[in-house]
Amino acid sequence: MKTREELEHRVSMLMMFGLGLSMILLASSITLSFFSTESWVLSLGIEWERLAIAGVLVLIATPIIRVLFCLHHFAAVRDWKYIVLTIWVLFGMVLGVVLGAA
Repeated sequence: MKTREELEHRVSMLMMFGLGLSMILLASSITLSFFSTESWVLSLGIEWERLAIAGVLVLIATPIIRVLFCLHHFAAVRDWKYIVLTIWVLFGMVLGVVLGAA
């Protein structure tokens, strides 16, 4: 990656993919919850609760992956100021997830 515009484009693609995947998982779980007692849904073996959990986990992981992606880019171009700031942001995000789970 050479330009800032290229980084921003890749980050936006990553964020849209994560949001889209999360939306698909959550919408699927809501749809399956309406038909959870139907025999054809039970034969699929898919639990709507697990889809909902997966959707939320993808939604939580997407910004963390974005920060890791940016950290990789800043390390590749050796931009030390942004490396330190990105590590600080990542620390805060991980701390928030850990404390939120407790």
